[in-house]
This record gives sequence, structure tokens and C-alpha cells, in this order.
Amino acid sequence: MLRLAFASFLAPVLLALAPGGAPDAIDTPAAAQIDSACAGDVDQALHGAPRSFARVFGSFADGRWHPLVAATTQRIARDPNIYSEVAQAWQVDDSVVLVQISARSLELRAESSYCFRRSGTLASVVESSTGNEVRDDEARYFDEGGTLVARHSAFYALTPGALPTISPDFKPSTPTLYLSVHDLPFL
Repeated sequence: MLRLAFASFLAPVLLALAPGGAPDAIDTPAAAQIDSACAGDVDQALHGAPRSFARVFGSFADGRWHPLVAATTQRIARDPNIYSEVAQAWQVDDSVVLVQISARSLELRAESSYCFRRSGTLASVVESSTGNEVRDDEARYFDEGGTLVARHSAFYALTPGALPTISPDFKPSTPTLYLSVHDLPFL
């Protein structure tokens, strides 16, 4: 059941990776093995509650990561113009295996879902950025040493007839790539 929950979380991103054509891809059997291993750990991790963190930028904010509290959640919900990032981390035993980071500013959004091996190394990351009627999706898979072994990506318009191009000035910034649990600034 939880494997289905994990799959349904990633389905919009993974389906979007091949919108009506072949995505930019480097693919190996390693990607399927990594997906399978991640799904198993995530199934277990989703039985527990995540640790949640946030950072907010702007007036009366220091831009540092803090444990997520109700007041911060309310501020983010109340002010759509504020730049904010929310991170949630799930564990299996004492190992962080899933981290989701959501960033937003005005109409720009970026979502990242990290799957870490129990050893702490990054297994895969699925990222999706939207803004100005376009979407940019990418899934990357890494071996134990941090080498990229597979990638799927796509960039496309969200509305029919819109040009699938965007100025770098308006493209949401992709969150930092954390190759190890130990690189996460909020844990």
C-alpha cells in the first residue's frame, strides 16, 4: 500500500518526464534497481512521521533552517510572495532514507525528492520546477560513489500553444544537490 503511495507521489513527475516524445535520457538497468531499493525503504519510512524544517527569506527572517513550527507554516500559507523552503525527512531505523524539499517564490515552484541509501549516500533525486507556464523535470540516479548512472529529463509548456522556453531570469532555481545525508543543512 505504501509503495503505491510512493509511486503516486512520484507519478506526476515521472509521467511528465516523457511528454509525447523521448526524454533526454541516459538509462541503465541500475536505475530500475535503484528505484526498487528506494521504494522498499520509502515504504518503511512512510510508516513514521517526518522531521520537518523550514527556512524563510525576507523581512523578519534570517534565511536559516529551523524546525518547522505552526507559526512558520501559517506565515508561508498567508504570504504567497515570500520565498520559502520546507524540508521533510523520513527515517528507517536511524537512517534518513527520504527527503522532500519544496521551494516557492511568487508563482515559481521547485520540488525535490531525495532517496538516500541507508549508508547515507544519495541513490536518486527527482526534481520538478514550474514557473511562467513551463515545467522542467529531471530524475537522476547515482551509484554508491556518487557517479551519475542514469538520467531522465524533460522541459515543456504547461498550457497548449505556450512556447516551451523560459528566460534564465525567470526559471526557478533548482535546490542544492545533496550527495550525502551528511550534506543536508537541516539535520
